[in-house]
Formats: sequence, C-alpha cells, structure tokens
Amino acid sequence: MARATTFRSKIRVTVGRGTRDSGRVDRVGTGDKPGVRPVLIVAFVLTALVALGVVAFFVRQDSVRRANARQAEAAQGRQERVTPAAIVALPPLPVKGLIERPGKHKNGYPRSYVDRAGIRALLIRSKYQELTQYFEQFQRDFEADYHAEYFVNDAAEAFESAERELEPKLDAWVSATPDSFAPYLARGSHAFAVGFAARGSAYSSKTEQDNFAEMNAAFHTAFADYERALSKNPRVIRALRDEMRIAFVGSEHRAEFRALAQRAITLCPACFQVRATLLHGLEPRWGGSYGEMAQAVRAAPLSVNPRFAVLPGYADSDRAERAIEAGDLESALQHIERACARGDEKDFLRVRGDILGRKNQTPLAIQSFTQGLELRPQDPDLLLDRARAFARSTPPDWSAAHADLLLAPRSSRRHQQLAACYPSSPMGSPRSAGRRTRTGGRKRRFACLIKARTLLPVAISKDDGSLY
Repeated sequence: MARATTFRSKIRVTVGRGTRDSGRVDRVGTGDKPGVRPVLIVAFVLTALVALGVVAFFVRQDSVRRANARQAEAAQGRQERVTPAAIVALPPLPVKGLIERPGKHKNGYPRSYVDRAGIRALLIRSKYQELTQYFEQFQRDFEADYHAEYFVNDAAEAFESAERELEPKLDAWVSATPDSFAPYLARGSHAFAVGFAARGSAYSSKTEQDNFAEMNAAFHTAFADYERALSKNPRVIRALRDEMRIAFVGSEHRAEFRALAQRAITLCPACFQVRATLLHGLEPRWGGSYGEMAQAVRAAPLSVNPRFAVLPGYADSDRAERAIEAGDLESALQHIERACARGDEKDFLRVRGDILGRKNQTPLAIQSFTQGLELRPQDPDLLLDRARAFARSTPPDWSAAHADLLLAPRSSRRHQQLAACYPSSPMGSPRSAGRRTRTGGRKRRFACLIKARTLLPVAISKDDGSLY
C-alpha cells in the first residue's frame, strides 16, 4: 500500500510538474513579448492594402489618361473628316441642270445626268431660287417617269458632303424658299454626311462611343429635315431612302427600317434605288441575313422594272466585300463576277475594280471603274478610285488622274481619300507642277501650271510655279 501510494504521489507530482512546465513553455513562446505576432500580421495587411491602393490609383490614372487620349484622337478625327480635303476653283454656273447625252441605257434609264458640280456652284454663289427651280423640275421629271429617279437623287447628293462651310449657305437657302422641299432635302443630305463623318470608317469595336453619339445627333438633324421635305412633297423618294439608311445605320429609328422601306415601295414600286437600299439594310453586317435579302429580291417583280434582274447580285457583292476584308481576293473576285454577270450596275463594277486593283491588274481595274462612270458620271467614289488607278499605272497617267481629281472635289469633298489622292499627282500643287515638268518643254509646263491653278486657286509665280 505504501509503495502504491508513493507511486501515485509521484505520478501526481510528475503530472503537476509537467503541467507547470507546460505552462511555462507556453509563456516562453507567447508570454515573454505579449501581442508581437498579431501586430506583425496587422502591419503586413495594412502595408499590402496601401500597396494595392497605390497600384490601383496608378492603374486608374493610366486608364483615364488612355481614355482621354482616345477621346482626343477621336475628336481630332471627327474634325478632320468635316474639313475640306481640297480647295478647288468653282466650276461655271450651269446652263442647264442636266448635262445632256443622247439616248438611253439598255435598261431604259436616260444617259443624261445632273451637273452636280454646277448645282454646288449655285449654292456657293447664293443662287437659291435657281437651285429650287432645278430641284423641283427634277422631281417633276421623276414623278412623270420613274426612269428619271436619279435626277433628284444626284442633285441632293451634290450636298452629301460633310464640310461645315456649307451650313450657313444651306440655312440661307431654307430661308429663301421655305415652302419648297428642295432646301430641306439638301440640308438633310449634308447632315447625313456629317453623321457618317462623325462615326468614321473603323469597325464598331474600335469606334469611340463619342463618335456614335455625334453620328446619332447628326442623323437626328438629318431625319428632321427629311421629314420637313416630305411634308412639302410626300413623293420625295430620296428623303425616304436616306431615312432608311439612317434607320439601319443609326440607333434612333432602327425599328422603323422595314416600315420606311414599305412606304417608299408603295409610293414607287418601280424605283430601283429603293430596292437596292433595302438590300443594303438587310445585309448580315447590319443585322439582316442573306435569306432576308433573297426574300426581298423575290418581292421585286421584273414586270414592274426589268432592271430588278440585277438585284440578286447585291448578296454576291456583299460576300465579295467580306472576302476582301478576310484577305481572300480570289473568292472575292468570284463573288463579284457572279454579281456583274447579272447586269451592269455601278456598285458591282466599283467593287470589281477595287479587287482587280488589289491584285495589281490596274488596266482591268480602270476598265471596270470606267464602265461604272459610264452609268453614273460624276460619281465621286468612282472618280477617286479611277484617279488612284491612273496614278498607279505603268507609267502613271497623270493627265487622266488630274481630270478625275479635278471633277471629284467639285462634286463632293466629303472623301477622306481625296487628300491622299492629291499628292499622287504631279498636278496636285502648283509647286510640284512647276518642278516635275521642267523637262517636258515650255508649252507642257505651262499647261500643267494652268491645271494646277485650277485645282488649287492660289497665286502662282511666273518663275517656277512656287507659291507666293
């Protein structure tokens, strides 16, 4: 018993000591410097938070700086796109509103065409009454025969140009003849061009939201003017066509696109331009589909207008443009040849010329652009495309390039590519005309300086063509 008691006592003492020793060890680990570990953790967390805050601040500052830079660049781009790309001498006032050419195209449309340059000259010279008379005559011609649908269209398109200097003149025209549709149609065309200039040509994903906002604001102004024009004359199809274009490009009237198209078709079942605009709005890039395009083609009977036979080519043309964007020129050429095989149409011929130019088949590209200009003379897009092709010929045909460059900005100065075209031609400035024609003889040099003076109407010295 005594030994057992002694053993139990030892165990108790040992356990007690162990307990005390254990407690002592614990105090050595945590009790000699109370609270050291929590302080370190808190300090580390606070330091990390401060560091993250500093990083976030600089990231945010960098993001703001980049956003401001993009906005500034976008604003500069918008300003450049509404600034005239060239300063050219005004053409003479038109003797007639039309440039007469005898006969008709095989599709029954007249070969005569509107003198766009002369129409613009009337505005710049404040001939508002004459302008209104021309527009109203073109509209009467169209209402009597749908084959004249391009007359009032081209007259309005003469002002589909984004330079701001047109605005005071257009406002003055509205004040001079407020009861006619004409000045509202022209002013709407200008605002429409301003809208496209505000947006720019980049993909949507690379376009600043400010550009879209400016575009929609300009489209709102244009739409209001088109509505005023239609209130004066409900049969102004050009106004309805541009409302359709605003609807599928902009955001405010997108839901109205089909209703606007149906309204235009009801007013003019035979109008080719209305059907073509409808097809453009149904392209996949604008939210439509090739199936919807085919359905719209089937709804356009050849008995109403035989020219509707080319309408299926618009789907092929769009496929060609998508192939161009993908860099597949062989497929693009196959698609556009299918479109062109359906009949002569300047939209198809322009795409074909673009593809041939990219394939370095310049003579064929020039031929395609020339065919398009036979159908639609003074079309600024075709003129500039052909001017570039002439400049890229071997050897370059500067005289032919000059002729197109002279006419294009007189018809419209809305094109960004116009500024790039001018340096391509030795007749693009008086100085280059003087320098580059020294070896061509005095008569040749004088002719180049005269042409340069026409292109850029500033003082030219009689010595070497340099500017004063």
